[in-house]
Amino acid sequence: MGSPVEAAHKHVRKFKDGHEKYNFLRGPDGRFYAYAPPVGGFEVAPKPRNLEGWLVFSVAKSPHRPGLYLTGWYEDATFEGTYTPRPEYLSRRTALPLDAHGGEFSYTLSADDAVQIDPNVEPFVFPGDHMKRSPIYYLRGNGEKAEWCAKLAQKLLAVRRRYLNENRSVEIRGAGSGSGGICSDPERRKEVEEAAVTTVKKHFPKSKFEIDDRQMDKCGFDLLVRSKSDPRDELHIEVKGTQNANPHFLMSHREYAYMLANVRHWRLAMVTNALTKSPKLEILNAQEAQARFFWKEFTWHATAKP
Repeated sequence: MGSPVEAAHKHVRKFKDGHEKYNFLRGPDGRFYAYAPPVGGFEVAPKPRNLEGWLVFSVAKSPHRPGLYLTGWYEDATFEGTYTPRPEYLSRRTALPLDAHGGEFSYTLSADDAVQIDPNVEPFVFPGDHMKRSPIYYLRGNGEKAEWCAKLAQKLLAVRRRYLNENRSVEIRGAGSGSGGICSDPERRKEVEEAAVTTVKKHFPKSKFEIDDRQMDKCGFDLLVRSKSDPRDELHIEVKGTQNANPHFLMSHREYAYMLANVRHWRLAMVTNALTKSPKLEILNAQEAQARFFWKEFTWHATAKP
């Protein structure tokens, strides 16, 4: 883990070092944290329109062989939208060394689950003619509709399905030569959201509760649940879902502000394993949600001064 990085980039050739060296390394919280190079040469981190719900494929270019090699993927990943120091630096027990310039190794995205494959053992190679020098491509979603993107997405998804169907025991370890990434459209995000909402609705039987779906109203919560025995007894439920077993979600500023301003009625409905036959539902009030999770603000809304 953290072995020297091999790539054709000037910095890597000189220092044998790069932030990718810790890709596929579990963080101290069990989550995976991965780095992708900046976009456009201005040290801007990849920031898709939707930050969560991505299936991210990682590829590497061998300095000795042509083509791009698949090195693994990250399931249901979340983009930070910026470069953030790896969480190991917050703990003395797991602190990593500094990079070649004395800075902290950073990450761009994180995921609960990741699979790394050895391209030397089972190589999946494809030409990178369309990719040129960009560090990341959106094969589906984010406005991308090119025919070659759709074809490559199908091929990558087929490789992933084969691994999942074979149920292999794949060792998860440092990427070493990783040099970039490819993303598949987060179509599953909508599927996860719908499954989570369905799970919550089933929790409140129609014989006892009235449920008003407020998702399209953008009012700060998703479901208004009233007791039929006493309509004044109501809950304002914010639904969050993930296909993984570990709870993890993003919350907008409007949603967070609503939670703080409506402590009495607000509830978080956290659904994990949302796409399985046995999803797990946990309902928390505002105080419990604050205590249950670490909360980090990483986006800001800037408006021009008059």
